[in-house]
Amino acid sequence: MDYLELALLGMVMFGLELSISKLATGRISAESIALLRCIVASLIIAAFMMTYKIPLSMSRFSVYACVAGIVMGVGFILIFRAFSKGPASVVAPIMGLSCVIPALFGMIILHETVTISKLAGLAFACVAIVLISR
Repeated sequence: MDYLELALLGMVMFGLELSISKLATGRISAESIALLRCIVASLIIAAFMMTYKIPLSMSRFSVYACVAGIVMGVGFILIFRAFSKGPASVVAPIMGLSCVIPALFGMIILHETVTISKLAGLAFACVAIVLISR
């Protein structure tokens, strides 16, 4: 599979995951949802790595993965608290807008190609979130 197919399948999986997780909000704590998701996801990833004999890579760059894990943990708690207080039809699209951050990071910090169509797509994504949130 190429990167677009992988990205589309990943998007579908994350969309399903958020939809299913919303069913638990209000019934168990946001923190419990975040922790249970991480535990189960970690088990799935570990099983995948063992099945395909992928070693755990440790280097000085592993610090980035660990810092990302800290940020992700805080983000999970925040998003599931938002889910417990608001409608999925508003909270999930706002969370989905998180894709703008790495896109801008890639263009600004990593010097990836900036095109009018990429900038327009990011702008339209922001406008869509504003419209959905009203």
